[in-house]
Amino acid sequence: MYITATVKKMFDDMGYDFNKMPIGEPVIIKEPWEIKTQDEEGKEVWSKITKIVRKPNAPHMMLATKDGKQLSCSPDHRVYIKNNDSNVETWEEVGVIFKNEKFFSVKTSSGWQEFMIENTGKEIEIADMEIEETHSYLSNDILSHNTMYGDPTTTPGGMAIPYSTSTRIKLTGGKHLEDKDKNVYGIEVTAKTIKNKVARPFRECTFQIHFGKGIREHEQVFDFLRQHCEKSGAVKHGDVSILVEGTGAWKTFTVTNLKTKAEVYTKKFNKSNFDEILYDPKNKDWMDALMDDAYIMKPLTEEHATYAGVNSDSIEEITAARISESSAGDLDE
Repeated sequence: MYITATVKKMFDDMGYDFNKMPIGEPVIIKEPWEIKTQDEEGKEVWSKITKIVRKPNAPHMMLATKDGKQLSCSPDHRVYIKNNDSNVETWEEVGVIFKNEKFFSVKTSSGWQEFMIENTGKEIEIADMEIEETHSYLSNDILSHNTMYGDPTTTPGGMAIPYSTSTRIKLTGGKHLEDKDKNVYGIEVTAKTIKNKVARPFRECTFQIHFGKGIREHEQVFDFLRQHCEKSGAVKHGDVSILVEGTGAWKTFTVTNLKTKAEVYTKKFNKSNFDEILYDPKNKDWMDALMDDAYIMKPLTEEHATYAGVNSDSIEEITAARISESSAGDLDE
């Protein structure tokens, strides 16, 4: 096992002269060298170094908080930040937020704090290291492991197909679900697609998780389908139209023959019992058609009820594909 204070000292001990290493060319580490890092839960672990790539020198950035904590890093270094207006939390590179720092707070061991970034005008040497299939980097003799400062949900590069086809979904726990006695029996969860190579990203939905039972999404599905029918009317499917409606205590699911106008099927229900209709096998074709019409976002559609969207003038929204729910790494002194 091996741990060191500086990049060059570590490379010297490994038998490599960092100054003579070619820029951009991977060096495969054949001997079993290990370094102390942190896992996704923040626990210290020893991990094997498998590859080193010397990168071109980068501008030296200095990030500081008001209580005096400082982080010396490169523009590629990532920290956990929050948009002060929208409260969106995300991992972001220091270089990206450099010109927009006044809009963000940074998370440290002391909580959310205001911060400032300075470009010192100097350059630092960068070594990109692959540590057991994850990318980390050393800059200015500081190790930035991607489970400590970066986004642990990021698919490592180097394998084009897995990286390009990967999909990431952000799950955010919202309000607690309580009964009349204030006992918490579940939580409301929002799922947002933040990376998708085969369809529109930045779409989201909300569902409930009941403790001991699992996902209970039928009430949210009813609300969505009712709003869709209210806006677009009954959904046509073959020779019938399908309609979900009702804002009072009783709701209605109706299937009507388009030619005769006769009701093929009708059912009144309470919202809490919509699952009996949603999962009834005899309703499957009708329900599939209704949900396809409501949920599928057409290629040229600019607005959709599930589309959270991004603000084109807002960098933190555009780069939300790096969102992570992991705890943020603290700033080093």
